[in-house]
Amino acid sequence: FQDAAAESLFDIETRIARGLSDRFAGHPDVVILSTIGLPVGASIALGNRADFFVTPWGAGLAKYRWVSNLPGLALAGPSCVRYQPIHLYDDPYFIEDPTPMYFMNPKDVEDAPDDPRLITAGAIDRVNIRVDMDAMRARIHDMVADLGIAPVDRVR
Repeated sequence: FQDAAAESLFDIETRIARGLSDRFAGHPDVVILSTIGLPVGASIALGNRADFFVTPWGAGLAKYRWVSNLPGLALAGPSCVRYQPIHLYDDPYFIEDPTPMYFMNPKDVEDAPDDPRLITAGAIDRVNIRVDMDAMRARIHDMVADLGIAPVDRVR
């Protein structure tokens, strides 16, 4: 439904990527690589080099999980959890030998159906969400420690 978006998703995603790059410019241990506008194969190749992912629930999980089997944190609001098969990307029925997949505590994510949406068409589970940022940072911290990716004191 992206053709019906109020603003170009490419432009919005590019702004987000630039903002992340600017935010972490002084942190040589953080690398932001944008695959916006690149072929899916390039996105998969770069994703395969990642230690983990953090993403809202959506089609990108097929790349992270079914193709690359990366560990990571999926952000899903109550509507998504209610209407989606939430373990589609981590249940051994759907993915062979899955790496760990993490979710937020449901009390730390809320639906925001009244917030303006870029794309108004789609299923009833497609609503904006609000994530408690402190809880998300703590969840990422715990995930990174659990996975043994980096010293916990380096996780911001």
